[in-house]
Amino acid sequence: MKSPRLLAVALGLFSAIGHAADAAPVVKRTKAAVSTPLFIQQAAGGNTLAEVTLTATAVPTKPDAPGVIAFVPPLGASGKAVLDSVSKYLVERHHGWPAGQRIEIVFTPPIAPDDAAAAGLAVATVLDSMFGDWEADAKCAVVGNLQADGKIVSVSGALMRLLVAMRAGSSRILLPEKNVAEAAADVMINEGPDGFGRVQMFAVKDFDEIPMMAGGTLEKAVAESMAAFDETQKELAAAGKDAANLIKTKDTQESLRTVLEKWPNHISARLLLGYSIGRYKAFSPAGTAQVVDRSAATLLSGVVSGRAHEVKNLPPDRIEAELAALKNYASRIDPKMRPLIDHLIAYGTAALSWHKTPPRTQAEANALAGKLSAEAGLAQDERQKLARMILK
Repeated sequence: MKSPRLLAVALGLFSAIGHAADAAPVVKRTKAAVSTPLFIQQAAGGNTLAEVTLTATAVPTKPDAPGVIAFVPPLGASGKAVLDSVSKYLVERHHGWPAGQRIEIVFTPPIAPDDAAAAGLAVATVLDSMFGDWEADAKCAVVGNLQADGKIVSVSGALMRLLVAMRAGSSRILLPEKNVAEAAADVMINEGPDGFGRVQMFAVKDFDEIPMMAGGTLEKAVAESMAAFDETQKELAAAGKDAANLIKTKDTQESLRTVLEKWPNHISARLLLGYSIGRYKAFSPAGTAQVVDRSAATLLSGVVSGRAHEVKNLPPDRIEAELAALKNYASRIDPKMRPLIDHLIAYGTAALSWHKTPPRTQAEANALAGKLSAEAGLAQDERQKLARMILK
């Protein structure tokens, strides 16, 4: 058989990747869908994370026409790069590409083009479902990217993506093994053992595992591990705030080990078992950065504004809410990263005092301005240190 030939094509309004017509595979399912947490564009401007349904639909063209795949609407250069990587891998996996079909991939709601890379693993999942004739579970959240050589790549902002998928009611969450040590553990620190146990998470080390865990019909061992974990979920939910103590009992630990014996990729069971023996007490550097960015957006806007001493445009109700959030997170931050929280709290406290008890004299105004500028500078220094920790 001839080696399939990849051909970049432009069709109407769509940017697509085309494939030679002599490829052996055929489209066995004309439609497939999964969920994935991605950034979407808001009508008022800016982006926000949301659970997105990714749906692929195959439309027949001429039998001998090259197979075509396209995002609708197109997602620019980043989208083309994703389609290129996914296509190259699937051509290798399926020994060719189906001819005579145009496969269109739609995101509902529409995503921000710059976040297309984070959809790579989900894109590959729905296409593999169509070519391999297995049913993808549309409520299964698939997080991660995929390289052309088949390597599953971690995604940025994984903590917040996982939280979005959890709160959207996903049937289960699949994520790269590389995101487990930090992002999944950060989710447990954020939610506590009872909250973390609400959704079953699985690590993906190799793409061959995807059909076993993302299908409507699961691999027997995966289904058995989920059924075993169901009992632990019920117990944690019933325990509520006492879940942290329940998780340390021998019976619960043994139940978690049973889940892992059935399917070692069961991340929820793995991390809860680690928590039960004293692991996972503080956010990772990346988790800390995401928590701070999410919970202190108003304060950070003042800190990086270049005029940190001018706080009249920082709403006092937002300052109060963000101070409360930062104080809530403070006990779960690694001591090396705690100074960032402390300086943001000091900045926010000074900013709030300007609103509630404004300076009465020029000397007081100068002193408060100096305090605001100093704390803002220290906070920026700590953010740079945190960035260096993340890049290590």
